[in-house]
Amino acid sequence: MSENLSKALAELAQKLGTTSEHLWGVLVRQAFIDGFSSLLSLLFCLLLAVVAVASFFYLQRKYRGLTQEQVRIRRSIDADRIARTAQLGNDQMEVPANADHVAKRSNLS
Repeated sequence: MSENLSKALAELAQKLGTTSEHLWGVLVRQAFIDGFSSLLSLLFCLLLAVVAVASFFYLQRKYRGLTQEQVRIRRSIDADRIARTAQLGNDQMEVPANADHVAKRSNLS
C-alpha cells in the first residue's frame, strides 16, 4: 500500500469513526463483490450472444431455399402461432379470424 493511499485511508477512517484496518478489509471485500458481479455480467452477455448467433443460424436454415411467396406464408404462420400463444396467456389479444394463410400450411409442413 502506498504512502498516499495510507494517508487517505486514515483520514477517511477517522471521519467515519473506525480504524483504517477495518476500512481496508471492507474495501477488499467490496473488490471481491465487484469482481464477482462483473464476472456474472460477462457470462450473461456471452449467453445472450450465443443465443443470438444460434437463433440467426436456425432462422437462416429454416428459410433457406424457399421462394419469396413461401417465406411470406411461413412468416404469417409463425405470426399466427405467436398470436395464439400470446392469446393463451392474455385474453385481451385478438387473433384475426380471416387467416387465409392457415389453409396453406399443408404446402410447407
